[in-house]
Amino acid sequence: MGVPNRLGMKDWIVLETQEDAYNMRVVAGKPVQPEVCPRCGVENPRVYKHDQQEQTFMDTPMHGKRVGIQVVRQRYRCLECDKTFQQLLPEMDEKRNMTRRLVDYIRERSLVRTFTEVADDVGVNEKTVRNVFREYVALLEEDREIETPTWLGIDELFLIRKPRCIFTDVKRRAIVDLLAKRDKLSVSKWLTNLPGKATVEVVTMDMWKPYRDAAQALLPAAKVVVDKFHVVRMANKCLDDTRKRLRADMTTADRRKLMRDRHIILKREKDLDVMDHAAMEVWTNSLPELYYAYQAKERFYGVYDAPDRKEGQERYDAWLGSLDLLTRVNFKELITATENWKPEILNFFGTGATNAYTEAANGLAKIANRNGRGYSFEAIRAKIIYGGSGKRGKFCESPVDEEIFAEMTRPVVGSPQSPEKKETDGIQ
Repeated sequence: MGVPNRLGMKDWIVLETQEDAYNMRVVAGKPVQPEVCPRCGVENPRVYKHDQQEQTFMDTPMHGKRVGIQVVRQRYRCLECDKTFQQLLPEMDEKRNMTRRLVDYIRERSLVRTFTEVADDVGVNEKTVRNVFREYVALLEEDREIETPTWLGIDELFLIRKPRCIFTDVKRRAIVDLLAKRDKLSVSKWLTNLPGKATVEVVTMDMWKPYRDAAQALLPAAKVVVDKFHVVRMANKCLDDTRKRLRADMTTADRRKLMRDRHIILKREKDLDVMDHAAMEVWTNSLPELYYAYQAKERFYGVYDAPDRKEGQERYDAWLGSLDLLTRVNFKELITATENWKPEILNFFGTGATNAYTEAANGLAKIANRNGRGYSFEAIRAKIIYGGSGKRGKFCESPVDEEIFAEMTRPVVGSPQSPEKKETDGIQ
């Protein structure tokens, strides 16, 4: 005699279930007459039961437990061709000894979780999970169509000890692709194959020449913008390098005077509190070079406060002209970079475009790399592109169908709430 069918598969009968803390074993069968003989192809063949075999297929987890279905599988002999065949089980993936729905489960989970976690969750080995993942990614790649962004972000990303290239759709806040290399040839090849290149209006990037050369050659209608934060970060670096150099030549006692110096110099002047100003006065009097460098950093930040490109250019020229010889030396790296990338830096004005989302996407990619030590670049790329955030969102509630609701709330005949009972009692 069967027990309640916990598998939810049509025509299956559950004969027995056994459970422990982590696993569930379900003995089940599918007593359905074959619709066709796989040997001769005759439909609704005359068959007789030959014998039975037991075979175990893993299924999707149930109630937090791994599920193994021990199938009592019938073998038949076809009277049309006198050959034997096993009962067909379309719900099962014969190659992997698991249900097809478990294959789908592994596909989706392996994009957002580590292979080891998925393997432990469903009760198969990690190699099987990797193989399912690899085949699934190949299918996704075949059907993939890139939606060309109007605002393309390009940046470098260090994965598996090598610099890679990442492309993002900054406007839609989505990762578009990752390349194994960041050289001009690789970037140019990707941009060449990008559909609808004329759609791209803005390209944001850091100051990496191969990106600029490729974008200008293959996206001539797009405006190339150097990320604002890369530029101001370079100003901070020049200031901090000055601080480190000056500290190196000081005595221990003098260094103590530079209380919270790094914390202070990286702040904007408008954000300094009373304590910060007091501390700054102590060390700026003895180190005017550091004070001038700090003021130079602040005035450079002011360039980006300009309302338009023309004033931005004027503010930069005024900033450069105001620097004394020593401060110019301290900010040489920033000045050189700005002079070499001036058009692309000034393109910020009028667009306001930054690469902030691409930088955030870099962080997500690094997390995927850290969580899956030993992954290949191809595996990390697939998880980043196809895995998304991995969040399934809140359970989607919807109203119960009206007919179902009416059936559920219809009073039972003879109950105190039933219309029949009310009429009998004379209640109108």
